[in-house]
Amino acid sequence: MHHLLPNLNIIWFILVGILFTGYAILDGFDFGVGILHLFVKKDEDRRILLNSIGPVWDGNEVWLVTGGGALFAAFPGAYATVFSGFYEAFMLLLLRQKMNKLKPFMRSLDLFLLKSTL
Repeated sequence: MHHLLPNLNIIWFILVGILFTGYAILDGFDFGVGILHLFVKKDEDRRILLNSIGPVWDGNEVWLVTGGGALFAAFPGAYATVFSGFYEAFMLLLLRQKMNKLKPFMRSLDLFLLKSTL
């Protein structure tokens, strides 16, 4: 009977894969809108692009943190190897993520300050 049950390693591997795939899809969506933002010239069109990603703007970090936690819970050896070997790269990725999230807010602040000085 026990040989019919799926192996927990396989279940955890699939779960971690789904979590990191969810992160890649949502982050790709953010990057795609960011790239389109470079080619759109009218402010109204840029606002439409930014508003389209508003509901899912911070959703990708949840997938990344949950994936890292699941990797730690299921495969602690792999977690230790990956996170210790690529510590600097992960810190740069985290810095890039935070700077990327600040861009729309800084843009709105610049427009507010520009309008208030006129």
